[in-house]
Amino acid sequence: MDDVLNYHTTPVEAGQIAQAAGVKALVYHHIVPPLPNTGLEPLFLQGVSQVYGGALRIGTDGDWISMPAGSTAVNMASRL
Repeated sequence: MDDVLNYHTTPVEAGQIAQAAGVKALVYHHIVPPLPNTGLEPLFLQGVSQVYGGALRIGTDGDWISMPAGSTAVNMASRL
């Protein structure tokens, strides 16, 4: 686990990249190490709202994300 930061982006770094790119929705996935419960999500996302202003969520199995053709909408829903 010591080398994880060499090839993974922190939540804040991903937020900065998304903001600079004009991304409307940011979904975090492949979290290393995985969060053992949803109670840790606020800690994981700490600082992201200061650098990114779009829709934000931590992806879970069963999530459905659609971007309708001819629209700027991003629809995010969970099947769980």
